[in-house]
Amino acid sequence: MTCSLNTFGKILDLEKIIQFLNNNKEEKPKNDWTSDWDWKEQTSSPTNETNTRAQENWFDKFHVSFSPCGNLAVFASDKNMTICMGKWDMNNQLKFSISSKINLSHLEDESITSILTLPIASQRISGEGLLDWTCILVGFNSGNIRMFTENGTLLITQMFHDTKVSKLKCRTYECSKYIGWISQPEEIEILYENNVLVCIDGANLYHYLRAARKYAATLPGDHNDIMESISSMSLDYKKWKFDSQESLTDFVSAGLTSENRFDQLFAASMIGGPDEKFESIPPMSNRYIACGNSPYVSIYYAFEGLSQPVLTEVKAVAGKITSSLMTAAKGWIGFGKSSTPLAKPKPKIEPPTNLAQRIGLQDYRRNGESVIISPANNLAATTDSFARVILIDVLKGIAIRIFKGYRDAQIGWICVDDESDDKSNKRYALYLIIYAPRRGLVEIWGCQQGIRVAAFNVGKNCRLIYPGYFMLSLNGSLYNNEYRLSQHIQCLLVNSEGLIKTLNIPFHLILSDKNNQRVRDTILLKKLKSILRENKQESDSLWHSIKIILSEFKTPSIKQQALEKLLNTSYLSTRTIYEIFLNEAQEIKKNGENQSPETHKFGHFCESYSALIKSYIVLNELYSMENLESKEPIEENLSELLQIDEGDIKEYFELRKTFNLKDSSCKKVKFNEIEKRILDLPKYLSCFDSMPIGNLTNEEDPRLIFDLSKNISISEKERLGVYLFSILLEKDKFLDSQRIVEFLTNIPIHKIKLLDLLIHAWISDQFTNIYNLVKISFILSGCSSLDSKDDNNEIKNYSDPIDHDFEGIFINGYLPKFKNTIESSKSLMQSIIAVWTIRSIVLKSQSDSSQLEMLQLLSDRLYCMIKLSMLFTIGKKSVLNQIDFDYNIKNILTKGKGVLSELASKHIVINDFPPKLLNFIDDEIEDITGEDTKEDLDEGRNLLKDVKYKEFYDTLQETRKFLPKSLESDTLLVNCAWESILFYNRDAEKSVDYLNSSLRFCSEIGNAILKQGILSIIWHSNLNKKVAFLSDLIDKVGKFPNDKSVRKEVGINEEKTVIFLECIMNLLDLIMDANCNINEVPIFNYDKFWKDLTDYNELGLISTNMILNLANSSSSATDISGKLKNTKTTSKQLVELAAEQKPVNYHLCLFQYQLIRILFLIVKYNMKSVKPYSFFDTKGKQALFSELHTHPLISNDVDIKIINSRKLFFTKALNAIMQEVKEPISIKAKLPEDVNESLNIVFNLSKDMDVDAEYIKRYYCCLLYALDYHSEAEKVFHSIKELELLASQLLVVVGHKVNEILEKNFDANLMAILSTNLNSWLKSLGTSDYRIHTISSKQALLELIGIVLNRLPDSFSEYKIAVELFDFLENPLFKL
Repeated sequence: MTCSLNTFGKILDLEKIIQFLNNNKEEKPKNDWTSDWDWKEQTSSPTNETNTRAQENWFDKFHVSFSPCGNLAVFASDKNMTICMGKWDMNNQLKFSISSKINLSHLEDESITSILTLPIASQRISGEGLLDWTCILVGFNSGNIRMFTENGTLLITQMFHDTKVSKLKCRTYECSKYIGWISQPEEIEILYENNVLVCIDGANLYHYLRAARKYAATLPGDHNDIMESISSMSLDYKKWKFDSQESLTDFVSAGLTSENRFDQLFAASMIGGPDEKFESIPPMSNRYIACGNSPYVSIYYAFEGLSQPVLTEVKAVAGKITSSLMTAAKGWIGFGKSSTPLAKPKPKIEPPTNLAQRIGLQDYRRNGESVIISPANNLAATTDSFARVILIDVLKGIAIRIFKGYRDAQIGWICVDDESDDKSNKRYALYLIIYAPRRGLVEIWGCQQGIRVAAFNVGKNCRLIYPGYFMLSLNGSLYNNEYRLSQHIQCLLVNSEGLIKTLNIPFHLILSDKNNQRVRDTILLKKLKSILRENKQESDSLWHSIKIILSEFKTPSIKQQALEKLLNTSYLSTRTIYEIFLNEAQEIKKNGENQSPETHKFGHFCESYSALIKSYIVLNELYSMENLESKEPIEENLSELLQIDEGDIKEYFELRKTFNLKDSSCKKVKFNEIEKRILDLPKYLSCFDSMPIGNLTNEEDPRLIFDLSKNISISEKERLGVYLFSILLEKDKFLDSQRIVEFLTNIPIHKIKLLDLLIHAWISDQFTNIYNLVKISFILSGCSSLDSKDDNNEIKNYSDPIDHDFEGIFINGYLPKFKNTIESSKSLMQSIIAVWTIRSIVLKSQSDSSQLEMLQLLSDRLYCMIKLSMLFTIGKKSVLNQIDFDYNIKNILTKGKGVLSELASKHIVINDFPPKLLNFIDDEIEDITGEDTKEDLDEGRNLLKDVKYKEFYDTLQETRKFLPKSLESDTLLVNCAWESILFYNRDAEKSVDYLNSSLRFCSEIGNAILKQGILSIIWHSNLNKKVAFLSDLIDKVGKFPNDKSVRKEVGINEEKTVIFLECIMNLLDLIMDANCNINEVPIFNYDKFWKDLTDYNELGLISTNMILNLANSSSSATDISGKLKNTKTTSKQLVELAAEQKPVNYHLCLFQYQLIRILFLIVKYNMKSVKPYSFFDTKGKQALFSELHTHPLISNDVDIKIINSRKLFFTKALNAIMQEVKEPISIKAKLPEDVNESLNIVFNLSKDMDVDAEYIKRYYCCLLYALDYHSEAEKVFHSIKELELLASQLLVVVGHKVNEILEKNFDANLMAILSTNLNSWLKSLGTSDYRIHTISSKQALLELIGIVLNRLPDSFSEYKIAVELFDFLENPLFKL
C-alpha cells in the first residue's frame, strides 16, 4: 500500500464565483452614444484571455476557507463573499455548489481581509457530536469581526481592536493520544496588523453564537432586536501585544503547557542565581509562536495567575511577561443592514497586555511568511523569504531540520493512526506536507527526521488547505467516535480548475527502512495473497511459489497470517497444507529452546493446527471407505437396549409417523446427503480452540486433545456433530462396538464433548439409526461395551477423565447441560430418543433416582409439546408461524404457566374455530349436560359434521389427556376472548369482527366470575376510552361527526361505528348478566408439565398479552395503552386474574348502558341536534366512564328540564326509526326484525331513564297509524291506558292524512262540501312532524276515525271536529 492522491470533490460554477468576486471593482461610466455601438466581435478574444488568466491565478486574489468537516467552502474578495455547500454525488465525491452570495458594498470604508469557517457540534441527544451548523467569521480592515450563518445571515459584529485583521485562526479539542498531552481549551484567535492578538474563549463563544442564532431565527432581518436580546451576555477574551518583533506576518497557538521541575529550576537559577525562590508547583502557561522579522521566530509564554515573587523576578529578566488578562466585554455589537450609514460612537478599545518573548530565533535577513503547529503541539513548521521550510522543536525552541528550495511554499500536517490489532500500544505517524508552487510538486515527508515518502506533480496553480482544527464544542467522548473522526479533513489540495484532492498516506511508510523485517514481511504477505487470488486451482508451480515465499518470512506473526491465509484458500489440498504446518513445527523444534517467545508461540500454533488437520484428513479417509461392515438390527434389542417397554416404543413410532405427516409448520434445519458429509477445513478448525488442553498418550501414538471453541454456536455444534457422526448414524449401517471405537479414536476431543456433539447431531433431525446412537453413547459415557469387554479395552488405552470420575463428569457435569440442550431443541421427536438413551445410561450406572425423575419429566414435557404442536397443524394457519420465539421446552417454561393456553387460544382465533365447539368438547368428555339444552348439543354435533372441526375435536380431546388444566374449556374461552381483543387493538378499523368474536367467546364461558372478570378487563382495555372519545365528539357537534374526526379519535370509520356500538352494548349486557349469576369461585390447578420449576427464575414473566397486574386501588388490569399490566413481583395466568377482578356495580353498568344505547340510536339513524350528556345531571356525567367496580352517586331524581329533553329525544328516535321503514302494502303488514330491535332499545331505554312510558307508547302508536301499520298499532293500542289523549293525537294523524289526499287529488266539488270549521282546522295543522302514508283503502281511514270517535269524550273540543271529519270521509265524493 503506497501513498495516493485521491479526488475528493469539485467546485462547480467556478467561473460564476470568480466573476461575482471580481465585481467589487467599480466600473467607469459609459457615454450613451458609445454604449449603442456593438463591439462584441472585436472584444470577445481579449475577454476570454483575461478570464483564463484570472482563473489561473484566482487563489492569489481571493480569500479561501474550507470547513474541516468538508461541508462548506467560502470564497471572498474585498467586498463580495460566496458560500458553497458540499453534497455527495453517486460517485462518492463532494460537489460544492453556490448556496449564497453576499455583497458588502454598503460597507464603504471596510474590506474583507481574512475569513474562517468554524463547524459547530450539535449538543442535541439525537445528533450529539454531529455537525449542527457552520459559522463564518470574516475579518475587515477596520478591525471589525463579523459572524455569519451558513446561509449568509449576519449574527454578530464585534470590534476588539481598531486596526486591520491580518489572520483568523482556531484551536479546538484534540484527543489525548499524544505523549504528555494536556487537555487544551478551545479558543478563536485574531491577529491584528500592529502585532495585537485577541483570543476568544471557545466555550463562551459557543453559547454566544447559540443565543444569537436562536434570536435570528425568531426575529429574521431585525438585528437590532437580536442585539438587545443578547445584550445581557458577555464575550470573554484575552488581548496580547507582541512588541518584541519588528513585524509579524503569522502566528500559531502552541496550547497550554506546564514546565517540568528541571526547566523551572533551570530558569530560576539562570535568572536569580542559586538563592532564587520558586513555586512548589510549576505554573501553567499558554505558548504562542509568531513569525515575521527581527527575530524571525519568537515563542511567547503567557502564564496563568502569576503572583509569586519568584516568577516576578523571572518575568523581569525574561521580558516582563505579565499575567493573562481575562476581560468580560460586551464590546461594540452591531447588527442589521448598513445601507444607510449611521454615525455611531467609536467603541471603547481595551488596551492589550504586552508579552515579551521568551525564546527567539534571530536572523535579521530572514522574513517569516507562515507558521503551523503539529497536532501534538510539539513541532512547528515555518516558511520564509529564503525559500526554506524550517522544522522547529517547540519545547526546546530550536530548529531541528531545514528543507531548502521551496519558495512560496504552502505547508500542512497529516497524522495517521496505526491500524494494527495491538490496541494496547496505539501509535501514530506524523507527516509534513509541502506544496512547492514554483515546481508544481506536493511532497510528503516523515517527521522528525524521516525520508520523503512520496511526491506528486499537481501543477503550479494550486492551494494547499490545512485548517488545523475540527469542530467547536466537541468533547472527548464524542471526538473518539470513529464516524465523527472520519469526517475530519486534515489536508486538501485545490487546483485552479476547482478540483479538490486529498492525500491517502499509510501508517507503515513512517517505518520505510530497508532493513525493517516487519515491513518486508508485510510486502511478502501481500504478494502471497495476490498469488492465491490470481490462481483458481492447485498446481505444482503454485506450490513452488508458495514455499519460496514462506521460506523468506522472518517475522513469526506475519508468517502465521500467511499460513492462516492458506487455510482459508478453498482450492488448496488439505494434505499439502498439513505437510507445511508439520514441517514448520518440526523446524522450530530442531532449533531448540534458544528462540524468541514469538517464535515459540508460532511453533505451538503450527503443532496444534497440524494435529487438527491430521484428524480432519483421517476422518475424510474414513468417510471414503466403502467396506464398512454392517449388520441388520434386531428389533427386540432396541427395547432391551433402552430399557423401555415395547408398547411405549411402538407408540412412539406410531406417533412419529403421524407427527411427520402433520408437522409441516415447524422450522427445521435440513442438509442433503452430500452436505452433511462436507465440512471444509477452515470451518472444521474454527470449531476448536487453537491451543490444546492436554494430551492422551499410549505407547505407540501420542495424541493432542482440544477443547471446542468458546464462541461456537449451537448451529455450528450441530454441523460439526453431523460431520463427525453422519457415517455412524446412517439408516442402513449398524456397526459393532469395535468399529465405533476405531472411529472415535481419531477425533481429538474428550469423550464427554463428543457425547455432547453426538446429541446435537441427533436432535438436528437428521438420522434415524437409534441402535448406533445408543451404542456410541454408551461408549462415550464410560459404560461397559455392548458386545464384549475386549472392544472397550481398545479405547481405554487412552486415559480419559470420564473413565476415572463418572459421577462428577457425567452425572453432575453433563446431565444439566444435556437437560438444557433438550429443552432448547426444536426437534421434539428426536429429543425423546435422546432422553431415552441418556436414561438408559443412568439406569446402567445405578445413579441417584432423582436423575431418573428429571429425565422422566423431560420425556413427559416432550410428549405434551408434540401433542400440542399436532393440534397447531390443524387449520389454514398455524400459531407456530406467528410467534417470535422457538417452540421448545425452555421458551415455554420461561414464558410462564399460561403460555400453553395462550398459544392454543391464539390458534383457535386465527383459524376461526367456533366457541360452541369448545363447550361441546367439555360436555362430551365429562358427560355433563346440566343446563345445556338439546338445541346446544345439536348445534355441537352439527359442527362436528365438518371434517375440519371433527379433526380439531379429536386432536384437542387427545391433547387434553396430557394438558387437562391448560386446555380446560373456560380457560380456553377466556384466553380466546383476550386474543381476539389483541387482534382488534392492532387495527380497530379492519378488525371490528374480532371484537364481536371476543364477545362470542365470552358468552360461552360457564363460570360467571370468569366471565365478569374477562369482560371487565376487555372494557378497560381502551374500549371505555374509545366510547368516551366518541361521546365527547357527538356531544360537541350535536350529531354524528364526520369520518375524519372519528378515525382520528376512535380509530374506526363511520361505517364500522354502528357495529362497534352494538358490540359495546352486547359487552355491557353480558357483564350485567354475569353479575346477576355469580357462582362459586373457580379453583385453578396446574398440569404436571409445570412440575419442578426451580431452575427458571423468570417463570411467570410471560408476554404482555398474558400478564395482568391488579392495583389495590383499581380493578383495571390494563394500562393507558390498553395493554395488560406486567410486573416482576405479581404475574399470574389470565384466568386467575380474571377471577380476582372486583365485582362490577350493576347500577353503574346499567347507567353506562343507557349512554351507549343513546349513542347507538344517534349514530345508526343519523340523528341531529342531540347532545347525549344533556340527558344526565351533573352527578350522572361524573359517573360516566368510571371503573365498573366503583359506586359513584347516581340519582334517578332529575330536573324536569332533563326529563323533557329525554322525552324529546325518544320522540326523535322513534321518528328517525320509522323514517327508515318501508311503506306497507296493506294495513296488516309487519315491521322488519331490525326495526323491532331498535324499537325495543328505545322502549327499554326510556323505561331505564324513567321517561313516561304512556307518552312514548302514544307517540309510537300515532307513528304506526300514520304509516298505516294498523296491525302493529293495534298491539300497542291495547297496552295504552290514557286512550283519550291517544284519540286526540290520532285525530291529528287523520287530519294530516286528509290534507295529503286533498293535495294530491284536488276536487272542487269535494272542497265545496267541506265545512268552514273543518277546513280551518285542517289548515291549522300545518306540516306533519312525522312521516304520513295512506294506503288506497277508504275503509281503513274510516276505521281509524271510528277509533277516535269511540275513545274521544263528548266533552272534548276535538269531538265535534272528529264528527265532521267522519261525515266528510263517508261522503261518496271523497275517494282515495
